[in-house]
Amino acid sequence: MGSWNDSDFPSREGDEFDLLPLWREAVGQFRLTEHSIHGPRHWRAVHYKGTSLCEETGADRFVVRLFAVLHDSQRSTK
Repeated sequence: MGSWNDSDFPSREGDEFDLLPLWREAVGQFRLTEHSIHGPRHWRAVHYKGTSLCEETGADRFVVRLFAVLHDSQRSTK
């Protein structure tokens, strides 16, 4: 596990569901180094970009947020 903390979590005002517990679990299980391009900093960038696109695309914000946190969380190789 890297040296990520809760301040790396991409929270936004008004989010209906608190994904911080899921974020903590995903970070705790992440097997690559903190310098991995697939780690929590990347998840945060995916969260920001994905949620920014939700309004114009009609994508489900909750699904986008889940994807951002989970999509690389179990990766074991680069």
